[in-house]
Amino acid sequence: MSVENLSGRRLGRYELRERMGESTMSAVYHAYQTDLERHVAIKVLSPALVQDPGYIQRFTLEARTIASLEHPHIVPVYDYGVVDGISFVVMRLLTGGTLAQRLDQRLIDAGPLPSLRETANLIRQLASALNYAHSRGVIHRDVKSGNVMFDHQGMAYLVDFGIARLIYRSSSLTERGIVLGTPSHMAPEQWRDEPATPATDQYSLGVLTYLLVTGQLPFVASASHGYMYKHLHETPTPPHVLQANIPEAVAPVLERALAKQPEDRYPTVSAFADAFTEAVQGLPEEPTDFFTFSLSPATMPIMPISDEIRPQERGPTPQPPAAPPPIPPPVIDSTPPRMHETTRKPNYVVLLLVGASIGILLLAGVAAVGLFTLSSLINGNATSPSSVEQEIFPTSTFGVIPTLTPITITQLVLMPTPALTSIAQVNPTPRDVPTSIITLSNASQISQLASFLIEAVPVRSVAFSADGAMVASGNGDNTVRLWNVESGAVQMVLQGHSGIVYGVAFSSDGTLLASASGDQTIRLWNARSGELRQTLQGHLGEVRRVAFSPDSRLLASAGEDGTVRLWDTASGSQQAVLNGHTQRVLCVVFSADGTQLASAGRDGIILWDVATGNQRMNLNGHQDEVRAVAFSPDGSTLASASADNTIRLWNTGSGAERLVLRDHGSDVFSVDFSPDGSVLASGGRDNSVRLWDAETGQQLALLEGHGGWVFDVAFSPDGARIVSGGGDGSVRLWGL
Repeated sequence: MSVENLSGRRLGRYELRERMGESTMSAVYHAYQTDLERHVAIKVLSPALVQDPGYIQRFTLEARTIASLEHPHIVPVYDYGVVDGISFVVMRLLTGGTLAQRLDQRLIDAGPLPSLRETANLIRQLASALNYAHSRGVIHRDVKSGNVMFDHQGMAYLVDFGIARLIYRSSSLTERGIVLGTPSHMAPEQWRDEPATPATDQYSLGVLTYLLVTGQLPFVASASHGYMYKHLHETPTPPHVLQANIPEAVAPVLERALAKQPEDRYPTVSAFADAFTEAVQGLPEEPTDFFTFSLSPATMPIMPISDEIRPQERGPTPQPPAAPPPIPPPVIDSTPPRMHETTRKPNYVVLLLVGASIGILLLAGVAAVGLFTLSSLINGNATSPSSVEQEIFPTSTFGVIPTLTPITITQLVLMPTPALTSIAQVNPTPRDVPTSIITLSNASQISQLASFLIEAVPVRSVAFSADGAMVASGNGDNTVRLWNVESGAVQMVLQGHSGIVYGVAFSSDGTLLASASGDQTIRLWNARSGELRQTLQGHLGEVRRVAFSPDSRLLASAGEDGTVRLWDTASGSQQAVLNGHTQRVLCVVFSADGTQLASAGRDGIILWDVATGNQRMNLNGHQDEVRAVAFSPDGSTLASASADNTIRLWNTGSGAERLVLRDHGSDVFSVDFSPDGSVLASGGRDNSVRLWDAETGQQLALLEGHGGWVFDVAFSPDGARIVSGGGDGSVRLWGL
């Protein structure tokens, strides 16, 4: 079945111009809206649909639902209607083409596919759109490269929400034996004729991700029944088998997203996107122009929207690459990587750091200059090639964020120093336990005061300034943002990191802001001007958290390399490397008097004596990795949040476990005490912030509003507000 070419006709106030693409059930036109004098895109559905009983009512209901979806990565719907038996949907006209067209163009010109980290950014955008739609009860049902479009700035948009549902519910078409959907992307439950759920969209997004990572689909067949068998019974080849330079950590992430049973997949599409981002962090990055390059006329005029992929039209399926050759010495090459080359390079920065840590004993000055020069020049990341799919529609602005004018300064890059056996004299900081405005008696009255939004970029960390006037957020777009608490305005956007910013912290004297990143560095900023003071290097892996000592003289950092490192904030010199963990360290915090340090990760919690750098005790009890720790103001209690779905409170004197809090029911990412220590706040995978009686463990309040996981929570210094940051791209303020 084909749709008649309507170019040159009018549909009410719309003049249909050239046909931009077509499928068996629909066609897309460039159109002109005469009353508003604007260009739009119109999707016209097959006239056969109108013959189905009840279609007009279903179309009106679905169109209203689609038009109500307002999200930065869902194409805006302007209008809809039925004229002369033709149903249509009017959308924003996008000029960046579809993801399918961009993949096809790269196959033609042998240009680079997006790097793994660029792919992760795209998947986060699409997952954010899907997560939003799912929260509104809308399932897409046909996520594929043809339904992802871009504007001229490279922002991605999902299109065709609700269109698949309209077609699937047409009994007359089903009776004619027409295959509905995109067989190469259809989830097993769709083949089993089971109801679609959010997990159905996750499966299709997993197929799309596999395609972008490997250059080929997880399953290839010549007909629909072949796809059906493979999606129901076969397992995709692990990506690192097809391309040796893809991290093995990617395989289990895609395997879970492509699980045959919906309940075995991630709980949300955003959870899948976060897991994929985690799996590819720390890789060298080599940006491409994949989302913004100009499509050639040969690609643009006709946008194929085939409802079923035809692999034989896409060229041969790529074969697994031969064993990689020996690693050559680093070479600076300005030639862009080609699509059919394996260009994901080994992590030369790590190798150089190891060598430099030895060379510094002989020639510190020369080694420092050499490391700085090479680390600023060597990076890499691309994908390899090949086959793609089909369909069409509108998109948005990829990774474009309003920023301040960059500050030009000279950066100091510090070499890692050998681990010390002791630390410079640390003087305990006596502190009176302050009062808190949020208390046990009023915690149940807390509500949301404000929400600061960042488009589709997860907020991984939040912190109040010492005076409580500013909030810093560490973000998935590699930036740090400083927000004015009263106005909600962004005061500064600090740029420079080349990886996700996992941790931010203000010094207690209000002069410094520290940020920890997946690019293996820590940056110290002037908290007032935003000027970059120093870049600290030493960790041989992602840096997950940072914490200042109460006197602001020391900075502690937690790294994926299994170490905790202490830095002198005045000179930037590394004071100690605390080696006690055997696996990655995800969090670190000082006690209020500065004598204790707690760190935690996959292998449990360690309490350290700050003056000597010696371990005081290990706290074991969690059944999974520990994501966050917090000392009570008097230092007598340590709270810990874990992927085992619990919060635990420990006596820091004896190491005894006092309480286990389980109400989150899923992963807990963050904990923090109120200034007087009476209330504990937590954030979790259940998208909530919860408040607890720190003495009894009774839940005092459930704060809901985030549309994604709550990665971090923090009390203001006066205990009047709580700030939270989430996977939905928002920073939220809570208070009385």
